[in-house]
Amino acid sequence: MIYLNGQFTALEKAKISVLDRGFLFGDSVYEVIPVYAQKCFYLSAHLTRLKQSLSGVDIENPKTDQQWSDLFKQLIIQNDQASAQYIYLQISRGADSYRDHCAPKNITPTVFAMLNDIAPAKKDLAETGVKAITLDDDRWKFCNIKSTLLLPNILARTKAAQNDAIEAILIRDNIVVEGAASNIFMIQDGVIYTQPKSHQILAGITRDIVLNLAKERGTTVKEVVFSTGALFAADEVWMTSSTKEILPICMIDQQKINTGKPEKLWKIYQQKYKDKIQQFITENHDQ
Repeated sequence: MIYLNGQFTALEKAKISVLDRGFLFGDSVYEVIPVYAQKCFYLSAHLTRLKQSLSGVDIENPKTDQQWSDLFKQLIIQNDQASAQYIYLQISRGADSYRDHCAPKNITPTVFAMLNDIAPAKKDLAETGVKAITLDDDRWKFCNIKSTLLLPNILARTKAAQNDAIEAILIRDNIVVEGAASNIFMIQDGVIYTQPKSHQILAGITRDIVLNLAKERGTTVKEVVFSTGALFAADEVWMTSSTKEILPICMIDQQKINTGKPEKLWKIYQQKYKDKIQQFITENHDQ
């Protein structure tokens, strides 16, 4: 079952207007919220980012935080349960009476939400890691807005898949920006590096969790730009996202990173992240 504009319905029965601006122009934003043991993980942080995205494109938030929380609870109840899932939420500006580039006033946003299972990590991940490629970053300027204008990202991820890789690492003026659908971390001499928050990246919730875990452990964190050369010379490279959690990238453009296998620090933070999820599940078990 999915949620669409006030109603729960079967996915195959859901319909929107062909004049919906999300369909015509990509005039919409989205959010992806992990769900563990039927509870939304870091919901407040995701709703904060949603509000920032909506504000960035001047779409009024159609619900309060409590209303979003209640909606998500009902969506989870309406669907089969699994140990790890995610909510995909999309809000478009709405459907007008005719097609016009200029954003109209006083139309009702289209709200769509569905629940999907998170695919489990491959069994040999801790032995092999994953592969990535590098590509020029040709996206629009405001990557901090979680917009559905994702054609450049789609083309980049497709190019990665064609090269037997899981991610495309985007490069701008020889600087590592982020992945097509992830944040990128580089580890050198025990220090964790990642791009600082700016309009050039989508600041991931998982990114922030990892940085907080690092600070709790006492690992030095530097939110600074770093070059492609530094990336290839790194001791470890990670990618993070809400559905992929933390993945060790061990080969980029067919070149091994360090030994070409997941290294010690990733294994430590992978376990810490899993512990964070388990703590969340335990704390919410009886609620």
